[in-house]
Amino acid sequence: MEKAEDEKFWGLDLFCAELDNLVDSLGLRDGFYLLGHSWGGMLASTYAGRQPRGLKKLVIACSMANSTIVNKELERLFRALPVSDEVMQMDADEDYDNPVYQEARDRFVKKHFCTLDPLPPVLTSAKWEDSTKMWPSNGRKGFSMIRKPGFMGRYDATETAGNINVPVLLLSGRHDTNNDVIMGPWFELVPRVKWAVLEKSAHFPALEEPERYAELLKSFLAQAP
Repeated sequence: MEKAEDEKFWGLDLFCAELDNLVDSLGLRDGFYLLGHSWGGMLASTYAGRQPRGLKKLVIACSMANSTIVNKELERLFRALPVSDEVMQMDADEDYDNPVYQEARDRFVKKHFCTLDPLPPVLTSAKWEDSTKMWPSNGRKGFSMIRKPGFMGRYDATETAGNINVPVLLLSGRHDTNNDVIMGPWFELVPRVKWAVLEKSAHFPALEEPERYAELLKSFLAQAP
């Protein structure tokens, strides 16, 4: 990839422009709904804050609103596993390949990312290395469990959340890292918002509680604007 690890290239303006192109290419400008999960929620909310023509409703699922808040909360959750000061230093040193760090990472994933055991193939088959080429790796493999990289580490939706002018549904998993502290700013700042928590889920409620997830979506989309 010519632009791999070119942090200035991989920004929200680029992805919003691509999403806008997709809406036009699919002929949806007369009316469409948008759901963003995790990083997709960051993109979808930023896009919605620009008030694109045709957007009717927005769903933000398991997504952070402010990187400063999320980094503090992720560190608290990681320490609470518990992990040793040695593991915390490994994270600071980007020593992600260390077996001790990987053991702590695996416990964190099991508790806060997906409650299903074993993990579904859609999660285990993903090539995480390919998904992290939007920011400099400095020759390291893997990624931090408590610090967001690249532009995600500077993300702040609190500046634009109030500009979202369509009904919004927030979805979160009770055991997700994106907990009430991290999701809370959406509820406080978005003008027309509802929030549902899936009690048996972590970061992937569409996989962990698919029937409940679908029920919430259907109900929200069926409601009058």
